[in-house]
Amino acid sequence: MKSITRFLILGLLACMPLAASADSVATVRSTAGNSYLSGGEVRISEPVSADLYAAGGNIIVTQPVAEDAVLAGGKVDVQAAVGQDLRATGGKISIDASVGGDLVAAGGNISVGKGSRIGGDIFLAGGDVQFAGQAVGHAKLAGGKVTVSGEINGGTNLYGQELRLEPGARILGNLSYASAKPLTAQELALVSGKVTRQEGPASGQSRSRLSWFHPAFFVSMLICGSFLFFVFPNAVSGTQQTMRQSPLRSLLLGIALLFALPPVALLFIVTIIGIPIGFSLLMLYPLLLMLGYLGAAFFIGRGTADAMKQSGKPGRAWQVGFLAIALALLALAANIPFLGGMLVFLAMLTGMGGWVQWLYRRYRASRPGAEVQL
Repeated sequence: MKSITRFLILGLLACMPLAASADSVATVRSTAGNSYLSGGEVRISEPVSADLYAAGGNIIVTQPVAEDAVLAGGKVDVQAAVGQDLRATGGKISIDASVGGDLVAAGGNISVGKGSRIGGDIFLAGGDVQFAGQAVGHAKLAGGKVTVSGEINGGTNLYGQELRLEPGARILGNLSYASAKPLTAQELALVSGKVTRQEGPASGQSRSRLSWFHPAFFVSMLICGSFLFFVFPNAVSGTQQTMRQSPLRSLLLGIALLFALPPVALLFIVTIIGIPIGFSLLMLYPLLLMLGYLGAAFFIGRGTADAMKQSGKPGRAWQVGFLAIALALLALAANIPFLGGMLVFLAMLTGMGGWVQWLYRRYRASRPGAEVQL
């Protein structure tokens, strides 16, 4: 078991500088020219010659990115061109620049300005979604409120409680939409193709509400979580404590790990000699996602126990019971329209970061004379 633990620690140590830089900006450049940044505020003030991966509280892109950009933060502001695909997630996302490939964004508030030209397809999901740019390909927009004032050349799908096509908007392809209220005649006149109204988002929810629980998944997670409780109680307790003390750092590390692990694995595979390591990292990826989900459940379960003043109960039945409650709460959260899935996803990433921080601290504590700050 020690050898497995050390393997996991050594495989994840490369990501620890990102977690340590939660209050500052850290940069790591690979031989291929990719940029990996993390910090409280990340400002791209120099052109990026290849891919950009950034996570932080506030991300501002003021210089062009030659290839793909993957951004995650509390606030994301893209003011310069992205040569290929742009993927972003955050509380508030603002894009006012050209994107050569696809645009995928999820957040609380998403705004695509008039100066944006998207060369590929678009998928936007959030609480308030506004699109005022130009899209060459197809577009799928979903949110509590969706407003279109720009031009979309391809087929368009709109989903929301409130949909609005403002004067000046143009949809040159077919439009399929679902909303509580139908579009007006003036809005429909802005669509050149065929218009189809689907069943409203509120309809049919009663049939699918319980489907989020997925009994087989729920039971399997409960079994795996119980196993961790019984066999590795110190690991569970340490992860809970880490997430409680530094939730933002755990989230940033989880995001960094999510985006960094696949390209690192592919880099090993390309070198031929590192093929076994590359495939091992790829096999480790699903395990990390599962541990992240369970880490979030452990944290929620501990919070529930504290709220009920039952955290001091020594019985294992109590631990399993609060884990079951936490898993049920995660399933209910996933059922929140539009934002539920993103909330659960962010919780899972925070859990991943919590596990990695605990492993790193255990590794530091095992070194003679090492001091570990908890």
